[in-house]
Amino acid sequence: MVDTLSMILSKEATNYISSLNSRVNQILIQTGKLLYPIENDELLNQYECLRHIWVDEVPVKDGCIKFNIPRSSYYKFEKVFVDFGLPGLLFLPHIPKQFPDLEQLVILIKKARPSLSYTSILRITQAVPLTREYTTLSLISSILQSYGYGLSSMKSDIDFWNNVQRRLKTWLRLSKKKIKGRDLSDRKGTFFLKEDKSQRQLE
Repeated sequence: MVDTLSMILSKEATNYISSLNSRVNQILIQTGKLLYPIENDELLNQYECLRHIWVDEVPVKDGCIKFNIPRSSYYKFEKVFVDFGLPGLLFLPHIPKQFPDLEQLVILIKKARPSLSYTSILRITQAVPLTREYTTLSLISSILQSYGYGLSSMKSDIDFWNNVQRRLKTWLRLSKKKIKGRDLSDRKGTFFLKEDKSQRQLE
């Protein structure tokens, strides 16, 4: 059966829609407003797998089978969880490469000249040595849309996505801050840590 969405939307749009569940969930976790698990969310699936193995003392093999996670992947995100806590799970290496210099420049240009087209912004970023090597129209479009500057955006969109960006940056900062206390030799006793504020909010 042909997926109806793929017949109507572009691949990029379909991927974006598929990611909304996880994006919204990430913000809710950070604000402490997540009241129940959302099905098929990658971050929560990893966290529940960790809880099952650490707290319920289930063998890693059995836990990975239950949550459909390869053991090689489990050990990778378990190490991240031990070192950085729950925020670390959000920024695992599979996320797309980020270009903070380009992001800042694009938003600066858009705020200074709101009427400029994507192509005009591309030309400016191509003229700047710091960003010329990796700037593309697709990247510029993604950056602007992630800040609410879509082709048919309203001011409320910009306010909403700016808030999302601020919260994601907070999580990025937390994901680089090591948390001490978790011990692989005492999984059950160290799974819950008061130092991991994001985990406390989720629970």
